[in-house]
Amino acid sequence: IYHVAHPQVVTQAELGTAVANAVSTRPARLFVPHVLLYPLCLLKDAAALVSGRPSPLNTRRIPEYAAPGWVCTTERAADELGFTAEVGLQEGARRTAAWYRENGWLSGGPDRRP
Repeated sequence: IYHVAHPQVVTQAELGTAVANAVSTRPARLFVPHVLLYPLCLLKDAAALVSGRPSPLNTRRIPEYAAPGWVCTTERAADELGFTAEVGLQEGARRTAAWYRENGWLSGGPDRRP
């Protein structure tokens, strides 16, 4: 198994900011105390069941939400495959948002940067 990514470690906050910048919006940070996480996820599970629409906030992902962080290494892909990603976070998010727009997954026309 290989983790194929850029070797730079990225925090969730940095990822959220990069995606928000790529889609020309401001990120909304929501901090939920761990004591409220399970009840909130249960409510979202129930809402998803009623609406028929899955929610990214659900009980199956509680361990992910509660984790202080994790890092996957790209060393094996580099050593065994000779793969090193050349596109960093900001450029990758911009390209991904542009592709999503071009393919109708995001509204807002062409990728516009302020």
